Amino acid sequence: MAETMESPGGVYALCCRKSGTRLLCATVDMQKERQWFLVCQEEGRCPKRELEKEWTAYGPSAFAFEIVERVPKKQGQEPEAYRQGIETLKEFLAMQPFGCG
Repeated sequence: MAETMESPGGVYALCCRKSGTRLLCATVDMQKERQWFLVCQEEGRCPKRELEKEWTAYGPSAFAFEIVERVPKKQGQEPEAYRQGIETLKEFLAMQPFGCG
């Protein structure tokens, strides 16, 4: 039986192009998170509580979903170890200076 191909996880950013705010997020399924962002954007719902003030001020069209870094899951890697590795990468990247691109 063939294994199903999972969408790689990684670190992504929700960026407000008008204010320059960039919220880093970690996920084990990048495709699912991007789809959720697009649904929220289409329906006018803010996908992350931390962005509610700017979402209301600038509107959904001011925001973009940016993939910062993809992290492929290693064969045999435990789900918790994979999730923790992505979270650690997010914390490291949060210390780096960058804005919305």
